[in-house]
Amino acid sequence: MLNSELRIKSGLTYGATSRFEQHKARGPFLITTYTRTATTEKAMDMTLEVIQSLHEKGVTQEALDSAKNYLKGQSPRTLETSGQLASELAQLEFYGLDEREINDLYAQIDAMTLADAQRVIRQYFPRDNLVFVVIGKASEIGAVVRKYAPKVDTRAITEAGFWGVPAPGGAPL
Repeated sequence: MLNSELRIKSGLTYGATSRFEQHKARGPFLITTYTRTATTEKAMDMTLEVIQSLHEKGVTQEALDSAKNYLKGQSPRTLETSGQLASELAQLEFYGLDEREINDLYAQIDAMTLADAQRVIRQYFPRDNLVFVVIGKASEIGAVVRKYAPKVDTRAITEAGFWGVPAPGGAPL
């Protein structure tokens, strides 16, 4: 939905993705994209509209079927090598799961209903208390960012904590 709105329909970016970080405890939900400085506000607005629409309208049967087909098409690509399979099995062990997660994956995907999708959206997809990380020229996008977050922490990309910049007393992050 994000890629369709931000890339295909509006041309604001070459890509927009979202994912849940996998942790033993509940991890964060991330949305990532990029756009020109001049279209930052429009891209952020559209992203928030997609989230709002997801909560208000849910997904259609066509979208759910498309997502199911996509997931089933991606799954084999993640298990093509013995190393990938070993990594997957190690993750299953770490999370206290077993090989049924792999063996029954298609059946689990096929069993997903529109009602299940709406429940998952309500339970797991955040729409409040969001945290934005915006990288760009603060002098040009500061006012836009404050529209979404009254408290803004601005840092220079050369400060510790950015990729390749050593943290105090440590190696580059």
